[in-house]
Order: sequence, then structure tokens, then C-alpha cells
Amino acid sequence: MTFYFSEAMPDNYKQFLKNDAAQTDFSSYSRKQRSADFAKAFGGNFKELEARMHRFYQELKQPGR
Repeated sequence: MTFYFSEAMPDNYKQFLKNDAAQTDFSSYSRKQRSADFAKAFGGNFKELEARMHRFYQELKQPGR
């Protein structure tokens, strides 16, 4: 995922990492909040994100198609 985000969505990924780094060390970070932060950065339609990632990696395997 890191490679995909850095290649396909670098601005979103940078902001996501900045927000993550801003979390207080060893603070509680619930699953619900992590999911909301991820959706805020990359969109809430996880099936669509998965499909885009799949296409991206398929194109890497088969350049020029």
C-alpha cells in the first residue's frame, strides 16, 4: 500500500502521514478513529480504492497494456 499511495496519491499520503505523526505518543487511537482518518485521506469507498490499487499493480506487471 505504501508504494501505491506514494506513487498514485502522494499528496494524500503525505497528509495522512503528517496526521498520524501528530498523534500523541502512546495515546489511545481507536479502530473507529483510524478508519475515519484513513477514509478522510483516501476516500471512504474502500472497494473502489481496492479496485484502483489492483489495476495499478496489474499495470506494473504488464506494462503497455
